[in-house]
Amino acid sequence: MRLRLILVGVLGLSMFLACVALRTALFTPPKLDRAHMRQIQEGMTREEVEAVLGVPPGIYTDRQIMIHAPPRPDEDSDWIWEFWICDEGELVVLFKDGRAERVLVHLNNKYERSPFDRLPRIPGL
Repeated sequence: MRLRLILVGVLGLSMFLACVALRTALFTPPKLDRAHMRQIQEGMTREEVEAVLGVPPGIYTDRQIMIHAPPRPDEDSDWIWEFWICDEGELVVLFKDGRAERVLVHLNNKYERSPFDRLPRIPGL
């Protein structure tokens, strides 16, 4: 009886650890933070920017945000603005002819990460 209880406990603990490892592997948060945003430089391609940031342009926060909107490009122009927004700030990159022409970083200096912010998040929750 005691051996059976130990085996059930070990099996349960193993299943729990496997679930935690799978969740961490599948739902690792993007590395979009102020340190990575500061690495972006003029002359980089969009692919290089995405490789440094680890994610395509988009909004990566569930907090209320204010976007610093740049001027709109003319319809016949060959440049485009791309945004990466996270809890720690906003990165705006002007791409012209496939390369970063201008890089703007707006950091949220009031943001402080709580211990709960450091935990991996499940998308959609």
